[in-house]
Amino acid sequence: MQEITLKPQEIKLIDPRRTSLVPAVPKAVDPAPIQQKRNKAEKGLIGVTAASLLLNAVQAVIIYIQQAGPI
Repeated sequence: MQEITLKPQEIKLIDPRRTSLVPAVPKAVDPAPIQQKRNKAEKGLIGVTAASLLLNAVQAVIIYIQQAGPI
């Protein structure tokens, strides 16, 4: 790593609240875990939707049979 040497005039220009002379490098966000969570959530939503539709169909058949009465 390269050592940083500053002249007194340059030191006066630096904000005293700054903790480092090296510019902050933003952390890279890894999109893979985010994409995996999104895919898992979508699969769960599809499963819940399918189960709901199946339950609705079963209820419709039961109500239809009850309205028809004994055969």
